[in-house]
Amino acid sequence: MLILSVPEGTTVEGLVRLLAEDYPAFGAVAYEKGRLAGAFQIVIGDRLLELAGGWQRVLVENDNVVLLPPFEGG
Repeated sequence: MLILSVPEGTTVEGLVRLLAEDYPAFGAVAYEKGRLAGAFQIVIGDRLLELAGGWQRVLVENDNVVLLPPFEGG
């Protein structure tokens, strides 16, 4: 688990960009040819990113953001 404080107004996309800058191995997976690769699912609170407002959703205090790697099975 990683606990971060981000500047006010940071979007989900901005958070991913910050993580990619601080953790190059993550950045190599997160971005492909300079674009977000979609190599993982993002959950905010209890909602998938698409249901929580998308990449441009502005994060607010106490948001819990989970990045899930690809997985299969059931």
